[in-house]
Amino acid sequence: MGPVILVSLGLGTFGLSFFQSLAPYRPIFIILAAGSLAYVHIQMEKGKMSKRYKKLIWVMTVIAVIFLFFPVLINQFGFLR
Repeated sequence: MGPVILVSLGLGTFGLSFFQSLAPYRPIFIILAAGSLAYVHIQMEKGKMSKRYKKLIWVMTVIAVIFLFFPVLINQFGFLR
């Protein structure tokens, strides 16, 4: 089902090659993501948020960290060799 959705959105092999052109900007995206997550965590500690929002913020933080280390993990386990 996943590949069908990606192809229907134009994100097949050719479409995914577009993201390679964004690789030089990766440090900027990392800084923006870290800054956004820091801001949200500060707001979470200051204000009254429901447990649902706090869980959502932590899930998004974990996903961001996984994406941060994704290229390292791919190279470590030899998927792109």
